Amino acid sequence: MSFRFTPEAGEEFANAVRYYTSIDPPLAARFDREMYAAVISAVEFPQLGRKGPHSFRKRRIKSFPYSIIFRPLDGVIVIAAVCHHRQQPDYWLDRNL
Repeated sequence: MSFRFTPEAGEEFANAVRYYTSIDPPLAARFDREMYAAVISAVEFPQLGRKGPHSFRKRRIKSFPYSIIFRPLDGVIVIAAVCHHRQQPDYWLDRNL
């Protein structure tokens, strides 16, 4: 199974990397690695993770206040959001996959 980010989720990920890069480039690299690990985990074990509305699942990013929101769609893991834990819950529900 492969994966893809929605445009909005891709932008959220890029914004988080830019933020961490502005603080400390090695921290940004660590965030990138942890994000990749969470995405690969979702690809390998799509049934794991906290189940939410509309069959979406949530996987936390280790050591960072972020989660990915994803669901399988036509054999692909679609990442709908890269959300900070202080954001409004379920703000991403109206996104097109």
